[in-house]
Amino acid sequence: MQRIIYRISKEKPVVNHVLNNAYRMLAVGGELLIAGLKTDGAKTYIDKCRQIFGNGNIKKSGQAYLGRFCKTSNTLCVSLLDDQDYRSLRMIHTPLLDFYSKPGLFGWDRIDQGSAFLLQALPDVLANLPVQPQSLLDIGCGYGYLTLMTRNLAMLQRVATDNNAAALLAMKRNADHHGINVEIVADDAGQSLSGFFDLVLCNPPFHQGFSVADDLTEKFLRSARRLLSSQGAALFVVNTFIGIEKKAAQHFSSVKVLANNGSFKLVLLRR
Repeated sequence: MQRIIYRISKEKPVVNHVLNNAYRMLAVGGELLIAGLKTDGAKTYIDKCRQIFGNGNIKKSGQAYLGRFCKTSNTLCVSLLDDQDYRSLRMIHTPLLDFYSKPGLFGWDRIDQGSAFLLQALPDVLANLPVQPQSLLDIGCGYGYLTLMTRNLAMLQRVATDNNAAALLAMKRNADHHGINVEIVADDAGQSLSGFFDLVLCNPPFHQGFSVADDLTEKFLRSARRLLSSQGAALFVVNTFIGIEKKAAQHFSSVKVLANNGSFKLVLLRR
C-alpha cells in the first residue's frame, strides 16, 4: 500500500491499532498522513509516529495537527504501540455481571455508571407502567449491559442495536454466554428499525469529554418516539449537563426527570 490517510479516533487502543497496522501495510516508500485536533491527542500520536517511522513532516494550524511520515524500510525504529490486544474479546469479571468486551468500546472493561444508575430505577418504572413490557429495544447497546441486566424479565422480544461492529460482536457473545435471545442489528440510532417496543432503554454517547451534537440528540429521540408503543416507556440516562428535556418535549407528551445524582439524570419519556 502506497498511502494511508487517517483521522485520529477517540479511543487510544483503536488509534494504536491503526498506527501499528498502517506501518505494517505500507510498502517501503509509502506514506502515512495522520490528522487530528490537540484535544484528540494528535500531538502525542504524531510524536509516536515520528518514533515508529524515524521521520516526519508536521504542520499545525490552530488546534489542528497534520503529520506526514514515510516508510523507508521494513525495520521498526521502536517497538509497536500497545493496542491492548485490540482485536480480541475477553471476559470481564464484575460483582454484578461477567461479560465479554474489548478495547475500543466506551467503558469496555467496566460497568458504566450511567447505565448502573438507570438500572437502579428500572424496577420502579416497570411497577408503574399500566402493562408490563413484552418487548425491549436497547438503542446504542455497546457490549450489551442494559440488555443483559433485563435477562430475568419475561420479554417476548429483545432487540439491541449499535453502529459499532465491535459492540455488536460483544453483544452477540454476551447474549450467547448468558443464554438470552436477542436480535442484534447494525444500525445508526435505530433509524432502520420498524415495529413497536414497550420498553426502550438508552444510554446515548453524550459523555463528558465528547462534543454534544444537537443532531445526534435529535436522532436518538426521534427513533425512540417512532418505535415506542402507545403504552410503553423510554428511559434515557444522560450526563446532567445535557439539556435533553427541552428537545424531548418536541417528540413526547410526557417528559419527566426521575432522578439526578449530580453526575447523571434519568429521564422517562412517554408518548
